[in-house]
Amino acid sequence: MYTNTVKEKLCALSLLKHLEIRSLSLQEAKACRYHHLDIYTINLITYVLDILVMYGMIFSQIDHTDVLYYITPQGSRLLSKLDNE
Repeated sequence: MYTNTVKEKLCALSLLKHLEIRSLSLQEAKACRYHHLDIYTINLITYVLDILVMYGMIFSQIDHTDVLYYITPQGSRLLSKLDNE
């Protein structure tokens, strides 16, 4: 489980850094991904979104800012585990 948590964290950080460089939010990347992103990044976005769905985390865009909401016990446990590392 620890290895998967690290993998998920690194994957999310890589994705967010990539989007920051291109000044894109997750929603903008999904909307126009073929114009701005390569296949590796599209796969990375898909992986991160799968992780968010698995743990019951939902993102929404507020003033071009991505916000995560942790709404399931699994998501809450993952969040507290990451905070304790």
